Amino acid sequence: MNRKEILAAAEHCVCGQREQDYGTPENSFKVIGELWEVYIKEKCVGTDTIVTIVPEDVAALLGLLKIARIATGHGKDDNWIDLAGYAACGGELQQNMGAAEVQLSQLACDHEWELSGADTGGLSYTCNKCGAQHREPAGKRLDITTNSAGTAGGCYE
Repeated sequence: MNRKEILAAAEHCVCGQREQDYGTPENSFKVIGELWEVYIKEKCVGTDTIVTIVPEDVAALLGLLKIARIATGHGKDDNWIDLAGYAACGGELQQNMGAAEVQLSQLACDHEWELSGADTGGLSYTCNKCGAQHREPAGKRLDITTNSAGTAGGCYE
C-alpha cells in the first residue's frame, strides 16, 4: 500500500464503521485509560499513588503497540493503518483537551464544587477553593458530597 491508500484506509476506520461498532474514541479511550489506571495502581505503583491516563495517552500507547509489532518483524498493512488512525485520534483528542486543561495547583486541590450555571448543554461547576471549572454534559451530574461544614466537597473523576 502507498501512503495515500494507508491514510484513506485509516480514515475509513476511524471515521466510519469502527466508530459505529466501538463508539467514539473519546468515550472508549477514556474507559480504556481508567481501566489501565486501576491495573497500574494494583500491579505497579500501589493504590495510594495517583495515576492519570487521559484519552490521548491511550491513543499514543496504542500507537506504540503498533510500532512494537512493526519493530518485531510483524508489520502488516493493518499495523500501519491502525497507527495512522491512532495518530489521527490522538491529535484530535489532544487539540480538544487543550480547552479542558487545568493548572497543577487545581489538580492538587481538594475541590469544593458549587453549581455555577446550567443550560441545555449541561451543568457548570466552579471550585470555591481554586477556581477550577468543570462542565458535565446534559444528563450527567457531578457527584458532590457535603462535608461537615455544609460546603460541597468531592472530585469529578
